[in-house]
Amino acid sequence: MSLDRALRELIRDEIRAELEPLKAQLGRLETTLAELSSVRELASRLSPLFLSAPPAVLPLKGKTTAAPSSRRLEGHPRRTQPAAVPGSGPARGRPRAPTRPCAIVGCEHPSRTKGYCATHYQKRRLLTRTERLPEAWKDDAAPQSVPDVVLPRGRAAHHPLQTPDA
Repeated sequence: MSLDRALRELIRDEIRAELEPLKAQLGRLETTLAELSSVRELASRLSPLFLSAPPAVLPLKGKTTAAPSSRRLEGHPRRTQPAAVPGSGPARGRPRAPTRPCAIVGCEHPSRTKGYCATHYQKRRLLTRTERLPEAWKDDAAPQSVPDVVLPRGRAAHHPLQTPDA
């Protein structure tokens, strides 16, 4: 039986040691709550004075300005900073090189990849995949230097491209 009693005392001492910091923290929380309740009571007693008084004029470095109103008109948000100008923020992504026209003759769109605009680059990918890419369609071709290719439709699309001089 003495072993049982010793084990119970050991467990009781361990639990007391674990609960001491919690008791101290709880005491601090109770004092903080008491202070907060007194501040809350003071604020509730003073609030009728501030709500019924007209807006005061506050001196600010020699200038007089009206105190800011706590209410705002519906649909008019309060602005704390000036409105941002589009494009004035930090640039994101890869910096863009100056644009140049597409390599295809008569195309007005700016080049995006390998000297071609998005439309003609997709056309170039299709021609490369079907092994029908003309020799003039080179990477980074000069602007407005490559003649456009008119792709056939229907059954004719399966045949090789006809050159204009044939």
